[in-house]
Amino acid sequence: MIRTWLSDTEDTNPSFLQMTRNILIFTLTTNLIILLLVGGNFFEEPLNLNGIIALTVTAVLQAASLILTLRGKPAMAKEVVPMSLLLAVAYTAVSGNGIHDISMLGFPVVLVVSALLLRQNSIFLTTPLAVLAIGYVAYADISGINNSPMAASTGPEDALIAAVLIITVSGLLQLLIVRLNASLREARQNEQAQLMANANLLNLQESLENRILERTAQLTAANKLNERSTRQFQITAQVARVIANIRDVDELLQLITGLISERFGFYHVGIFLLDDAKQYAVLSAANSEGGRKMLLRGHRLRVGETSTVGYTATTGLARVALDVGTDSVYFSNPDLPETRSEIALPLKLGEQLIGVLDVQSLEANAFIQEDIETLTTLADQVAIAIRNAQLLRDTQAAIAESQMLFGNYINKAWRSATQADPRLGYRFTGTSPTPLENPIYTENIRAALTNGEIVTTHPRNGKGKASFTVPVKLRDETIGTISVNLPEGAQPDEDNVDIVRAASERIALALENATLLEESQRRAAKERAIGEISAKIGGLVNIENILQTAVQELGNTLPNTDIVIQFTSEHSEQVN
Repeated sequence: MIRTWLSDTEDTNPSFLQMTRNILIFTLTTNLIILLLVGGNFFEEPLNLNGIIALTVTAVLQAASLILTLRGKPAMAKEVVPMSLLLAVAYTAVSGNGIHDISMLGFPVVLVVSALLLRQNSIFLTTPLAVLAIGYVAYADISGINNSPMAASTGPEDALIAAVLIITVSGLLQLLIVRLNASLREARQNEQAQLMANANLLNLQESLENRILERTAQLTAANKLNERSTRQFQITAQVARVIANIRDVDELLQLITGLISERFGFYHVGIFLLDDAKQYAVLSAANSEGGRKMLLRGHRLRVGETSTVGYTATTGLARVALDVGTDSVYFSNPDLPETRSEIALPLKLGEQLIGVLDVQSLEANAFIQEDIETLTTLADQVAIAIRNAQLLRDTQAAIAESQMLFGNYINKAWRSATQADPRLGYRFTGTSPTPLENPIYTENIRAALTNGEIVTTHPRNGKGKASFTVPVKLRDETIGTISVNLPEGAQPDEDNVDIVRAASERIALALENATLLEESQRRAAKERAIGEISAKIGGLVNIENILQTAVQELGNTLPNTDIVIQFTSEHSEQVN
């Protein structure tokens, strides 16, 4: 119970163990020195055998306590050292001059040692024992147990004074210990608070460093993403500018696949266009070697077929296969064995699906959200470019067909006009134009009519006249010529030829307009005649009147003609 009462949590504190060890070393050293002085009789006084025995026992107990303390067990030192010191001091005083013996100075030392070892418990254990020890020494002096001459002068007041001094010293030490313990607790609390503050600062610093690192990583990733997005938008703009200038559909499709593969770094890019029946997506262009093989054999996918392109062609929605090895919709193509990820994007004009843009990569998870958005924007531009090229192709074909039909119409009208007008041309010799009675066919005229080019003739050996012939073209068809014979000695120059050529163009244009006007007038007259006949017979109800009116009006419209209207029945005879 006493050991439990004397134990303290500080007993295992390294600093307390070190202090206890130092106290034991000091008291043991002091004890041995005193024992040496007493045993060696250096002061030429009678040998105090009892003191030597007490000091020896104390030294042994201190040595044992020191050994245990060095092993981390200071309990013996706390219990034995103060009591052994008290016994040694009291026994030495009783064996010497009693309460007047110099060894009585050891009691305050014992109280100090006890206060260091037992702290607050010292006043409850060591102080009462010290008072009892003083009382015993005084009793020995007064009762005559100690027959020392100085002991005979001891009185009760000496014992009382000594006891009061010991209690006073013990109380002062106790107050000092309490104050020191309070300061120690405060210091430890401050230390703990400082440690906690330091820990909090370290945690805060670590947290800030982690946040800075995370923020830096986020900023770095964001910068890389922004750079990538900027680069992709620049590439998209470049591709859009390039494809906007291409009008041929086949050339446009092949250029698109090559540009997307080159600028974005994709392994394969293909463009599928839906056929007119919307049943198949036909591969129309591809950049890779495997894609070109598929083009040669006319590769196509049925709409609704299980594949990435088939899904997009059916639903009109984008389809991404980040890992083709695990994607259930992906169709393994032997011509593209190195594909690891694929994206199919619809080529749409409003709600109309015209095809699919197929992009494949050598890397798994190659398409992030930003790539999908960029490629979607590019797919929309590609769809518009394809539609524009198709519309241009269809428009050009329609224009060419219209021009051909219009040219045929003009040529037919011109032939009709020339057949109706016997005039073949005119000649101007310096006075007035005269009509040609017969067509003129010189070597130059035949060459100009055949080749449609200007033919020039120069005099040979300075003899003859120079001439040149310019063809007159109506809708790229040569319908006549203008022949110019120059005066003797004159040579055809570029200005004269340009004037005649410009005149031939104006003549052709005027002839075309005149032909169209005559044809329009003829058609108008025909329609007017038909309208008049229809108006006159439309109001009649009698068959005979209808037939008579019809014959008469046709005769008026077609003068000098013999017109017969008759009806036959199945019993009528056929007259040859």
